[in-house]
Amino acid sequence: MKQILIIGLGRFGLHIAKKLQEVHIQVLGVDSNEERVKVALPYVTNAEIGDATNQKFLGSLGVANFDVCIVAIGNDFLASLETTSYLKELGAKKVVARAARDHEENFLLRNGADAVVYPEKSMGNLTAIQWSSENVLDYIQVSKDF
Repeated sequence: MKQILIIGLGRFGLHIAKKLQEVHIQVLGVDSNEERVKVALPYVTNAEIGDATNQKFLGSLGVANFDVCIVAIGNDFLASLETTSYLKELGAKKVVARAARDHEENFLLRNGADAVVYPEKSMGNLTAIQWSSENVLDYIQVSKDF
């Protein structure tokens, strides 16, 4: 069974946790805010309160044991960047980080992220396609090599 670490349990991280719980994926949720952790408890297998920019704390989580580490920190880009970099240094197999701007995406990719999720951009593109095309129920982009 896949194991996923979610760092940041705000709106974005919580939505990820809820969906992963629906498909029976084991999730460790981490946030520095105790209230966010309490809200996420029904949707995660385990939860920790802690500062993800503290390399010692991250190391204590055993990040190398997770199939994917998702950095869902939304309001502090520096913390997101530091966390992404530390995860790779600690042996994370795959790091997916959240970006809010184009330049953030570039920094995250250069500092350890294997993939970057840009929710506003993704949903903006999806909404534009869905509502500008007739008879489109859903849209999946495939590579040019497909």
